[in-house]
Formats: sequence, structure tokens, C-alpha cells
Amino acid sequence: SAIDKEKREKEYKEDTLYEFILNEIHPLIKMRYRINNYIYSFACSKACYTALKLAYSNEFKGAVLLSPIGNFKKISRPTQTKLIYISAGKKELDGLTIKNIADIKQEYDLVHIVLNDNQNHDESAWKELTYEALNFLIL
Repeated sequence: SAIDKEKREKEYKEDTLYEFILNEIHPLIKMRYRINNYIYSFACSKACYTALKLAYSNEFKGAVLLSPIGNFKKISRPTQTKLIYISAGKKELDGLTIKNIADIKQEYDLVHIVLNDNQNHDESAWKELTYEALNFLIL
């Protein structure tokens, strides 16, 4: 669906990707590989909605969200503690996303937010942030 942008947008909005990962991919990985309970979702841009929703499920411990875009208010909040890393450039965020990030930070102690005026909204910026995000999750 990466080639068909309309299909990809529809999958994000209708939770198709979320359901597929949670109900098909995650059980398959658990069945085929020996994994522990420290499972995190990792996403960039509009896929952050799906990653955060996965993080809030019982199967995941948290998420890394790079340059998140979306209305995260629609996602029901978890009852257990989650570890969330959010990084974005202030110029790329719209008002709704900034409010959603602030709400997440207010609700959870284990949220690390990095806002950078000069961060780009592209793969090169996300590649640089991956190391810092993984350090946050591990340490």
C-alpha cells in the first residue's frame, strides 16, 4: 500500500494496519520466535497513530514516535504504564498534534519528548534520532 497513497491513508484511518499487526503479525512472531514481553512499536509521520495505538494495547510496552502527525485523542488510553518517546520538529507540527503530545506528557510520567526547531520531516532526520530513541527505551 506504500505506492497507493489513498489506500495507505484509508488503512491508517480505519485501523486496518493496527488490526493486522496486532492480530496477525504479532502472534506469528510470538509463535515462530522466542521473544520477551518488551515489545515496542516504532513509527514515523502518519504511521505514529497506529504505533501509539499498538503501544496502548496490552501486547506492547510502549512506542517511539518520530515526527508524529494525527489526532491521538481518538485512541483509548491504557490502564498500565507505557514508555513513550516522541521527537518532532516544532515547525512540522500542527496545533492539534502539539496539543495531543502535551496531553500524553501530562498523563504519563514515562514520556520523553524532544522538540527541535531545525528537525526535518524525512528519513535522514529519523535515522539520526533512532539511536537516541533506542537508548531511551533500553536505559
